[in-house]
Amino acid sequence: MNRTMFAVAFALALAGGSAAKADTFSPASVTTRFAGALSVTHTISLTCSATLDITTSTTTTAAGVSSLNITGGLCGLISFNILPYPLDALTTTAIDIQNMRVSGFSTCGPDTVEVGWSPAQIITFSSAVIEPPVNCMILNGSLSRVSGPALTITP
Repeated sequence: MNRTMFAVAFALALAGGSAAKADTFSPASVTTRFAGALSVTHTISLTCSATLDITTSTTTTAAGVSSLNITGGLCGLISFNILPYPLDALTTTAIDIQNMRVSGFSTCGPDTVEVGWSPAQIITFSSAVIEPPVNCMILNGSLSRVSGPALTITP
């Protein structure tokens, strides 16, 4: 029952994303995990270990960040809230992560953050800023696929 409710809630949350164009995220109904190091500036600068899960919809027309965790020392005090975060494919090398919200040393967001995407299965945060307030959190680093199927993202 809980799994069904999560699937319905996930689908509804993704439906709120950008529906004006026909992005595709394949294969359908999978979760792929990415991991790596992120430099996080959130009142103080930290180097954190991060894992990020992308889950695709059953129809391949939507996907979202279903989990985002950072760990290591003070990094554990920061949490990403109110997931999933819908994805919007901007180009073959850039995607938007929508509605990102963070709490920890302060509360940031919701905000849309543009990240780099590589068909080699690498997500790159390059001075990705989550606001409001201004410059509340800045993320830098790359996360590579560590489990799950390779994703194909087409704008």
